[in-house]
Amino acid sequence: MQTQTPSLVAVNTPTLPTPTPTPPPTQLPSGAHTPTLPTPTQKIRRRSQVLAHFSISASTLYRWIERDGFPRPIQLGGHSVGWVETEIQAWLSNRPRMGASSA
Repeated sequence: MQTQTPSLVAVNTPTLPTPTPTPPPTQLPSGAHTPTLPTPTQKIRRRSQVLAHFSISASTLYRWIERDGFPRPIQLGGHSVGWVETEIQAWLSNRPRMGASSA
């Protein structure tokens, strides 16, 4: 007895269109921005470092961002954000001094 192998039969299947790649979203999470990328010599300060440096809470930091022009964080990846140290220094040098008279 001889075993027959089934022959392959071509089936007409509809050709599906090639999907167009979806561009990445351009909107960053709230509060983050994309400044000029820091150079390798510039330092990035993480949120915990900024909070400790100024001895403030996270809510104060984000209030400064919204009301006082503190630099917005840059997205580092995932849920990580950081601040370019030179932007913080520029904000400090341009900020009015406490108790200074405007006269």
